[in-house]
Amino acid sequence: MNVRILLVAVLALGACTDDTGILIEVHGEQIEAQVVRLETMVIVDEGAGVPDGAAWGAAERVDATVEGLDLRTEPYTVMLRPDGAGNDATVWVAAMGYDGQGVLVAFGQLDAPISFTSDLVKRVAIHLHPATENAAGCVVKDGQVLVRNTDDCDGDQAPYTEDCNDLDPEIVADLDGDSAVCWDDCDPGNGEIFPGQIEACNGHDDDCDPATAPPPLLCVDVIREAKQIISCGIGQRVCADDVPGTEDYGACVTSPVDPVANAETCDRWASCLESGEPDCLIDAEVHCKLGVADVGVGCLPAIGRLGDLTAADACNWTLLGGTLQGGWELGLRPRGTTSTLTSFVDVCDAELVVTSMPESRDPQVFLLASDDGLVTTMFSVLIDPEATGCSADQESELECSVVGP
Repeated sequence: MNVRILLVAVLALGACTDDTGILIEVHGEQIEAQVVRLETMVIVDEGAGVPDGAAWGAAERVDATVEGLDLRTEPYTVMLRPDGAGNDATVWVAAMGYDGQGVLVAFGQLDAPISFTSDLVKRVAIHLHPATENAAGCVVKDGQVLVRNTDDCDGDQAPYTEDCNDLDPEIVADLDGDSAVCWDDCDPGNGEIFPGQIEACNGHDDDCDPATAPPPLLCVDVIREAKQIISCGIGQRVCADDVPGTEDYGACVTSPVDPVANAETCDRWASCLESGEPDCLIDAEVHCKLGVADVGVGCLPAIGRLGDLTAADACNWTLLGGTLQGGWELGLRPRGTTSTLTSFVDVCDAELVVTSMPESRDPQVFLLASDDGLVTTMFSVLIDPEATGCSADQESELECSVVGP
């Protein structure tokens, strides 16, 4: 709605009680300077909330000379009438005061919008507070821009929508060099924290998204006496840094692996643990996104082609830990078939299929092994449910990519 359809009229202290309007009393008891000119500003309320500096900068203004009137002891009155706006219109009102040299010395505004009521004159007060106008024409009080007449109040060539401090030309959009501008960067002084950063278990919100958590880590638990494997298991460690004062992953929660059928793999894990170099547990790290519908239900079955994970001829795929792990149901089958899901397929072109997942929709780590006849390759696969607005009653694709060796 255009504010020009409101008529602003200067009145004496009296007002007709059978009229429709809003009588604004402008008080200046908190300012020391003598105000000789006032600018009254009006914004029609359209549900956007308290007007910001840019809104006041674009507001309709009406000048009035108040020379000879001491606002510190006697208010100045302004009448607003709904000329063409409708008797139920609601407005925000503010005022700025200038001294005899034309220097801005005061600003004040209504704390809430006020509406017109037919055949009623409402009386409200605006109390002016000391304020200044900088070289760019922005009205400032206590380090805040009250009225913005430009998108660059400090002249540093960075618009205020990207400038972390638009009143300091030494501070621009990206303080820490992480390419995230201030309003998107939850920690503008730390170049390691920005939207899109990979979450780590360090007690910080690395990606500026409180809804995301550091991904779980693959872990194994192997007991070997002499050269014999007594027990073998795989699982994950979940980051506990949402607990105050905690910046570490929790204990390894495992599912058993048959130490006889997987003797070579379990022996490899035991050697990794004994060497203190757990990175040798896997050969590649894979992240997969599983679509979740708007109703919070997974779009299942979710299918991922395993051939996309490696350029080599990987065959004889194994899902270690079985088809039931941590509340998830998943398995392997030859690509493009409807065969029963198992934990092993002796083909090269295979696919991983998820048919059920826990209601918590927490990410889960699984382990895949492939054998090309000479070398066994181990893949840590993180499946992370993500809201995508997909259809819950249709199958979806596991969007997988190799993120590290």
